[in-house]
Amino acid sequence: MEANSGSVSLALGPRLRIVLAVLLLNANRTVSTERLIEAVWGDTPPVTARSQIQIVISMLRREISGPGREEMIRTQAPGYSIKISSEDLDLHQFEKCVATARSLRRSGELNQASNLLRAGLNLWRGAPLADVQSLRLQASVTQLTESRLAALEDLFDVDLELGRHHQLVAEVAAAAIENPHRERLLAQQMIALFRTGRQADALAVYRDARRTLLTEYGLTPSDQLRAVELAILRNDKSVRGPSVIEHPVPVPVTPTLLPQPLPAPPVKFIGCAGPLRRLHGLLLKPPNTGSVGLGVVSGRAGTGKTALALHMAHELRDRFTDGWLYADLGAENASVSHAGPRRMPGSSGLIM
Repeated sequence: MEANSGSVSLALGPRLRIVLAVLLLNANRTVSTERLIEAVWGDTPPVTARSQIQIVISMLRREISGPGREEMIRTQAPGYSIKISSEDLDLHQFEKCVATARSLRRSGELNQASNLLRAGLNLWRGAPLADVQSLRLQASVTQLTESRLAALEDLFDVDLELGRHHQLVAEVAAAAIENPHRERLLAQQMIALFRTGRQADALAVYRDARRTLLTEYGLTPSDQLRAVELAILRNDKSVRGPSVIEHPVPVPVTPTLLPQPLPAPPVKFIGCAGPLRRLHGLLLKPPNTGSVGLGVVSGRAGTGKTALALHMAHELRDRFTDGWLYADLGAENASVSHAGPRRMPGSSGLIM
């Protein structure tokens, strides 16, 4: 159990953890002082138990107090209650996710149901209340564990309905190993294996379950498990995958990459108003013949041909949305008018 005040994790002692756990398990309901005493001391409470519970409550109030939380723990006969929103308690978030997912499943919205179930299950970080030492809370722990497993089985059912058996094989197997006596999980594992072409492995799961139940408890598999085994042997449609998988994985499409290796424009660029106007006219008003507008800049080495072309390219880049291509045709024995590689006349080209 973790309690956080903003970004600060609260360090709570053993008794504070027990009392807080009981209050949270009964959030927004009154818990009697006798019940809190029983949770802390069991059947042998000290004579000062009531006053000690009052001290624990006061300490909890100090720990979790803050703006908007002054009245979080209230004194209400015959005991105390904690007022907390569903957004502040992961148990409430989990229960809300599961209830909404089950409603969505009934209405046929399987993808949304699967996503919500996974979101709720992702809130779990291990055994509930594993660090709260109270024998009286074991019944609550058992109930919470059962709620989680039921939600997990709901998720597997939904994903099998969606035809996601390939993705589920390992996940269902791991859950079945941890809970070898949950026959619903074993049935889901058998179906997932069968649908992935592993009929022998699916039947082996049934045989192992039957042997374990008979050896340890003197029981035989349930009607549900026997029905799944028989359906697999008959290749019955009840265990085959759906004929149409909802929202199949789309085939990836490789996007078309536009040429865009355009160097940065010159830091300082002055003059050349006449050539700039001529280039504008050539590039933005192509001939009526349908040919592409073409501008050629020529001149002696070091006169700024590349700087002019790059300046124009950056001015007009929004007008040429299909891309730009810059080619360095390089040579090493002429100076240029801006910092960069040395070029010969006509040593660079720009196509837009």
